[in-house]
Amino acid sequence: MKKALLTVLVLVLTLTMGVALVACADQEELHVTAITAEVAEGATFKVGDAFDAELFVVKATLSDDSVKEVTTTAALAYDKSGLSLVDGKYSKAGEVTLKISFSDFTTELKFEVEA
Repeated sequence: MKKALLTVLVLVLTLTMGVALVACADQEELHVTAITAEVAEGATFKVGDAFDAELFVVKATLSDDSVKEVTTTAALAYDKSGLSLVDGKYSKAGEVTLKISFSDFTTELKFEVEA
């Protein structure tokens, strides 16, 4: 009886491992295909306000067409040369352009700074 039970358990374990390995083999490794950026909901920018990266939402499109928000801000690079910043604060009213890079991708975001 014990030998039969042990044999059944070994068969079940073997089948389970086989199914798990096949399932893993079918998954493709996802990679970023594009990024987008937008101003966070409710965010406004005025002359004299300090630049705050938390006011921008960056999303990555993956190879399976899913879209995920990039939450690791350390992985983002900001080119602020189009923002007219002085001492880290917006110095001019009008449309400005922020370039944001993630992985090998860069996107441009235009937004208004109010007087």
